[in-house]
Amino acid sequence: LIVDKAGSKRLKNFLNIINLQNERVRRLNAKDNTRANASLEEHLEIIECIRNRDKEGSISALKKHLESGERTALQLVEFGFR
Repeated sequence: LIVDKAGSKRLKNFLNIINLQNERVRRLNAKDNTRANASLEEHLEIIECIRNRDKEGSISALKKHLESGERTALQLVEFGFR
C-alpha cells in the first residue's frame, strides 16, 4: 500500500523483483526439510510470544527468524540455487 501510494513505478518494479526472489528462496527452502522444520519452530516461537504479549520476546524471535532466513538465502546464492 505504501509503495502504491508513493506513485513510483520504479520503486514498485524494484519491490516486485525482491518479492519474486524471496518467493524463489521460499520454494527452494521448502525442499529442505531441516530448514522447513526450523522455520516452523521459529514461527511457533513468534506466535507463542505474541500470545503471551511478550513484546521483547516477539521482537527477538522475529529477528532470529529473519536472520536465519537471510543466512539460508545467502547460502543459496553462494553455493548456487539447487
